[in-house]
Amino acid sequence: MAACLMCQKMLSKSLTIRALLSWRKVTDDVICKNCKATFTVIRESKACPQCGRNQENQEICQDCQRWHLMPNTLKIKNRGLFQYTPVMHDYMHQYKFNGDLRLAKVFQHVVQLAVDAAQVDVVIPVPVSDTTFDHRGFNQAAELLQLVVENRHSPVVCPALKVVTHDKQQQSKQGRKDRMTRTQPFVIDPNYAEKLHGNKILIFDDVYTTGRTLHFAAQALQTVEVVSMIGLTLAR
Repeated sequence: MAACLMCQKMLSKSLTIRALLSWRKVTDDVICKNCKATFTVIRESKACPQCGRNQENQEICQDCQRWHLMPNTLKIKNRGLFQYTPVMHDYMHQYKFNGDLRLAKVFQHVVQLAVDAAQVDVVIPVPVSDTTFDHRGFNQAAELLQLVVENRHSPVVCPALKVVTHDKQQQSKQGRKDRMTRTQPFVIDPNYAEKLHGNKILIFDDVYTTGRTLHFAAQALQTVEVVSMIGLTLAR
């Protein structure tokens, strides 16, 4: 019997007859029900309609109002699935910075449902730099999309963006001011450009903090003739 990766308590698993007789792949939980319950879902009825920030109404938040005043900024809509609470912070630290890839399984199904509900053609995970990938061994956003990759009825996952500067790898250590003043780190990978033409695009990332990363990604992609672009982040 395995232990919860977050609280270390032993996991108990019971399979129903319905689950056993279905064609769905049976996956093992990696955290317990109690730990799952500590994550706070963002309700779209109580979120900024632009960035997905949790709030008490559906008005445009102050962060997005500032974005609208900035020149050459695309008004890209983002949906955040969970609040970036201390619990989510601890999860991200263990998953990303401690390199516990098993924790990607916690949210893969939720991410798959959100991607399918978005009704897009192509999903683009926000890339990490080569340095970050070599150090960490994986792209945290791409791993959260693994069930989308495996489901033939889901949109195509396409690594159409790549990092061309070293700013992106230091983002987790930057404050708000540094994040907002850094330069464009992304370009379209020419090997995938043709796959984007005429399609509905979803940009996926693990965390929305200032919105700078999502806007950079959208700006890089606007050189391609796409039908629409939206964002989706696990945490906001």
